[in-house]
Amino acid sequence: MLNRGVALVTSAAKGAGRAIALRLASEGFKVAVHDLPQNGELLLNVHRHIQRLGQHSVVLAADVTREDEVRSLVADTSRCLGGLDVMVANTAVRETAPLISTTADAWNRLFDVNARGVFFCYKYAAQEMISQGKGGRIIGGSSAWAKRGSPFMSAYSASHFAVRGLTESAALELHKHGITVNSYAPG
Repeated sequence: MLNRGVALVTSAAKGAGRAIALRLASEGFKVAVHDLPQNGELLLNVHRHIQRLGQHSVVLAADVTREDEVRSLVADTSRCLGGLDVMVANTAVRETAPLISTTADAWNRLFDVNARGVFFCYKYAAQEMISQGKGGRIIGGSSAWAKRGSPFMSAYSASHFAVRGLTESAALELHKHGITVNSYAPG
């Protein structure tokens, strides 16, 4: 099978993450698939599907809100699959509530996963790619609500505005290392 490099996809057990992981595998990438431990069986199904496509895969569980776990996630991907060329920071959670009812805990939970988790993924993927000296691609999952607000979406929208700003800044900073940084914003 064609080897186009190594990709790490977070939240790959279902939805967009699963589709992205399978597409990358079908395009010739070795794929590290990640999710929370409670999604282990679904993640194993994705792993098996990738193997049926004739591609190498590794299953990794981690909490993207924990810096040490993301550092290990990236290191384990590189060690198990031979480097890191593509990081897809796909993890996000969605909660809706009126602004006046949004609790600080809800706000923090959305920012911890949607913004802080993406930051950790970008940071450690960039460090790995720079150390390899061959560039790479970092892609962040965002939302159409990163471009416009919406009623009952204050915290969710703000967390994705943060991803948008992080992505634009990281792209400008990392291009000198041959690293392209983009985000996608399904709607």
